[in-house]
Amino acid sequence: MGGNRFWEFYLVRYLLGTIFGIVILFYLIINYDAAITKAFYPDPKCQSVKSDVYNLLFSTTYGLEGRGANEILKIIGSDDLIDRQNESIEIKVTGFPILAAIILAVSGFLYMYFSSMLILILHGIRSLVFFYPIKPTWKYFAHCLLAIFFMLVIWIFSPMIIDNQYEKHWGTGKHLISLTVLSGFFVLLMFTFSFIQQFYEQLSASRTKDNQEAPRKYHSFRMRVNRGEMYVQKRNFSKENKQSQSEDYVESYKHLREHGNAFGIIVCEILFAFWLISWDFEFWAILYWCLFGFMAWFLGSYLEIKKVDNDRFT
Repeated sequence: MGGNRFWEFYLVRYLLGTIFGIVILFYLIINYDAAITKAFYPDPKCQSVKSDVYNLLFSTTYGLEGRGANEILKIIGSDDLIDRQNESIEIKVTGFPILAAIILAVSGFLYMYFSSMLILILHGIRSLVFFYPIKPTWKYFAHCLLAIFFMLVIWIFSPMIIDNQYEKHWGTGKHLISLTVLSGFFVLLMFTFSFIQQFYEQLSASRTKDNQEAPRKYHSFRMRVNRGEMYVQKRNFSKENKQSQSEDYVESYKHLREHGNAFGIIVCEILFAFWLISWDFEFWAILYWCLFGFMAWFLGSYLEIKKVDNDRFT
């Protein structure tokens, strides 16, 4: 969604998420340096991740031979030349170069994109959130299925909250918990694929309705031009007003959803940070997070296959 107004550009809306992602990354590195270092460097002799990040962003090292260093010293007018011409010299420059700014921007953007997996899933199954277009006969079943899924999640996480032994429960069963939630969500998708398909078909028909009516409106204008100019103008303007109202309505809900999406990304970034912390920054945290987002591929593939299958019989 993009328009002529500055707040309609994606860069303006997602710049907030990128900056917030940089802040969260710095927060994690500063406050959880030991856990991140242990996850990235199993060897305890390695230096901390915080030191490596600092050297990457704010410290640049150049290698130079003694002969070249003497040439530089002569240019700046120094008499303290190096005796050993073949000796290798290390020059360390500290500061905030443009490369550091690029690395920070890319890191913040990637963290934002990675965190927005939850919004991707919500966007794909948004019809289920509002139980549309589920028929009344199936609505009760869908309510029960969703209730069972949420009860499963509550049953898993409630012991951690009740006895205040979060680390004990999560540490011993976090793989089982993650796999159970993933399996439950996949089963939910399997039972609701057809309802999601109906929603996308009706949404597609609604979006193309105005484009299909445009040539009809022009044809109606040519057929009735000889019957009276007043009637022709009234007929034409009423359809134009209806189309304009439809476009304004679509633009309104797109504005609400897209701007809400920008703030929702920040919520996802915070949740993803908690997710990484709970896993002590192990690679399993990334794997399960990606597997959950990978569910969107199954949904998209199902919609594609059903579209091809339906077109064969039409």
